[in-house]
Amino acid sequence: MNPTFRSTFGAIACALLLCLLVFAIALRPALSASAQSQAAGPSQAEPSAVVKVTTRLIVVDVVATDGRGNPITDLQPGDFALMEDGKEQKIRSFTFVHPDPAAPRVIPISATESEIPGLVDNHLRYKANGALNVLLLDAMNTQTQDQKYARDQMIKFLNKIPTDRPIAVFALGRNLTLLQDFTTDPALLRAAVNTLTGTASAHLEKPTAGPEMPDISPWGLEALAYYAPQVQQSLKAFREERITDATDIQVNITLSALKSIARALGGYPGRKNLIWLSGGFPAALVPDSSIDFNRSSGHERSYYLEIERVAKQLSDAQISVYPVDARSLINNSVYSSMSNTASTGEYMGRTARDPGAMSREMAITSDELLAAHSTMNKMAEETGGRAFYDRNDLDVAIKQGLDDGSTYYSISYTPENKDWNGRYRKIAVRSNRQGLKLRYRAGYFALDPEKYQLLDVKARAQEFGQAMSFDFPISTVLPFQAQVTPPGAAAPLLQRLIEAQMMPASAAGPNKSLIRFAVDAHALSFQEKNGNQLAQVDCAVQAYNAKGKSVKTESNSVTADLPPESYKKVMENWLPCTVVVDLPPGEYYLRLGVRDARSGLVGTTNAKLNTLATSASAATEGEKKQ
Repeated sequence: MNPTFRSTFGAIACALLLCLLVFAIALRPALSASAQSQAAGPSQAEPSAVVKVTTRLIVVDVVATDGRGNPITDLQPGDFALMEDGKEQKIRSFTFVHPDPAAPRVIPISATESEIPGLVDNHLRYKANGALNVLLLDAMNTQTQDQKYARDQMIKFLNKIPTDRPIAVFALGRNLTLLQDFTTDPALLRAAVNTLTGTASAHLEKPTAGPEMPDISPWGLEALAYYAPQVQQSLKAFREERITDATDIQVNITLSALKSIARALGGYPGRKNLIWLSGGFPAALVPDSSIDFNRSSGHERSYYLEIERVAKQLSDAQISVYPVDARSLINNSVYSSMSNTASTGEYMGRTARDPGAMSREMAITSDELLAAHSTMNKMAEETGGRAFYDRNDLDVAIKQGLDDGSTYYSISYTPENKDWNGRYRKIAVRSNRQGLKLRYRAGYFALDPEKYQLLDVKARAQEFGQAMSFDFPISTVLPFQAQVTPPGAAAPLLQRLIEAQMMPASAAGPNKSLIRFAVDAHALSFQEKNGNQLAQVDCAVQAYNAKGKSVKTESNSVTADLPPESYKKVMENWLPCTVVVDLPPGEYYLRLGVRDARSGLVGTTNAKLNTLATSASAATEGEKKQ
């Protein structure tokens, strides 16, 4: 996304005030109402903010249980010792969070009441008096029959759930879909889960299938004996290449979805429990070497580093992961009457008579289970959650995960190490009380906001581009509002901005729509330099047609270099940004996004745009409303 025009707010206060005035006419009443609803949020608002790199505070949620898994509820700050990289840290805040039956667990926040057309935002719609919970059914990494069993177990759990549990439901297929936002209504949750009828994963069902692959599966490895050695090796290499490509896509989609969940939930204060029902995905890929054990295929993979980084992103958003193996209690596939194929996709009818072949298949199955459970354990340990596998009562596992994450101690501290070099720092929590089991996040990356701009440009663009896709939920991490003004109504506003030299003359045109962003300045990372406050915000618009195809992308960057008085006004209002998009007459869906270019925090939301009405009367009416 290349910026269409770069705006710079310097020491000339009148230019800034003029731009604020243009925004204030339309947005100030809505922003005031939104600010009131945000201020009325839960007392845990500060812990939510402290996970951001700009505050230099670190939050650690600690679940304390006895030997039987029962929560310990009477611990005091003096009962804990908190270490970072082996050095004890001073506890700055300490809160015990637990379910309160007398208080509502989730309260809908009314949308901004305004007569302003085209006004949208990504502000929180709920505030909770405790932990929020998310159910994620992972069809990407789960066989169809296991998806159906997991769905039935979810419904069984929801049939018995009390009406004080705020839960949202996500589904992961080719895309990540929010099926139901946070609610305590079991009927709404059951209706959402009932839509999950089971979808075959393209990356689990015969990843080697294709017109280029000779169909040798009925004869297993024995079929290769009829080919020359060179052909054998070529067929094996081709098979491994197809499997490797499919696995790469499978893992990338899964990790991208988990990062999107971190962005979607990161704006909510307090702890979020992610109950992830999945067949598991590989932490490593070692292709079959049955033909030549002494030759490396070059298709080996290790995803441990990527998994670890995504787990830490979830942890920074105060999301604790509770993986639940959707395959329930697993038998070795070589004994299963439902399967006569090896894990490589080859027919086992003849090779099963061979003790050596059977032994190899049992070893492969065992390694796959170990890798899947290792990934589940890694996600749980890094985020302070707990993994559940080798059990049939998935409904009980879901309940135990929610119960485990609903009672905890929220502790924050300011690290004594002020060198924000981006390295990973390990967290350890100890208690002087004997017999306790403590679960908490394993650590964090000591990121400096200024270092984000030094990261690879392509990686930053890819991450922002992903957030701008309709394939993922909106991000709540960076709050903002935006007003979408279609052609006609936008024309007089664009003319004023052009006359004020805030826009180039090319911004005018019959099909030009104006999108005005108002970014919450308190969430931005400002840097003091020569007495001024510096910040940079990227704002972007991704337009889709009625068929969901991306048709236009426009963006802009605002660099604010604010003297004290201008900085004060921005903090009392917002930081503005504008994007002009030129679209032919029609109806469009928009993904709107903002990014703090210094810290990397992203906010997104959705809007609609109708560019069909561009008559002079529409322009006149739009000018009156402004």
